[in-house]
Amino acid sequence: MSYYYLSAIINSKLISFIYINTSTIAQKDDFRQTDLKTLRDLPIILPNETAKESLEKLAAELEENWKSFHVEKIRVGAVLKSKYKVKVGIRIANLHKYTNEEVAGDFPKLSLKETEELLEYLNEKRELISSISETIIDLENKIDNLIYQLYELTEEETLIVEDRIKLII
Repeated sequence: MSYYYLSAIINSKLISFIYINTSTIAQKDDFRQTDLKTLRDLPIILPNETAKESLEKLAAELEENWKSFHVEKIRVGAVLKSKYKVKVGIRIANLHKYTNEEVAGDFPKLSLKETEELLEYLNEKRELISSISETIIDLENKIDNLIYQLYELTEEETLIVEDRIKLII
């Protein structure tokens, strides 16, 4: 079994759902832990070659997108710190989730020209980071759907997992 296949399975909503609902360790506190026995008890299916290749490809693509997402966020932080002397707070670190107005409170006193430059830069980066974020969500959904098929979940079972995992995550 490959790293990407296992990564897709272990990080899926289905395995998270199973883990949280069957492991007493997982329910202990906010800092979930595990042990080898609990991991060994997880139902890891050996797929056919087509399913394996599809999941591996999606997981590899997902990993690359996560790397890009974090690299872009780090780049934005570095530019803001060095060029604009902006303290990187929660809103700037999660730029794709906030508007310019919400982020502006983190700016030091800048000239009008610097503020306009900064806002233009942030808009450009927000679009890029948002696009990567949307791709990540799409890839995660594709992986989860393939895993639901692999584990032969019915539509009703899939809805149960989806609904309950929203409460946990």
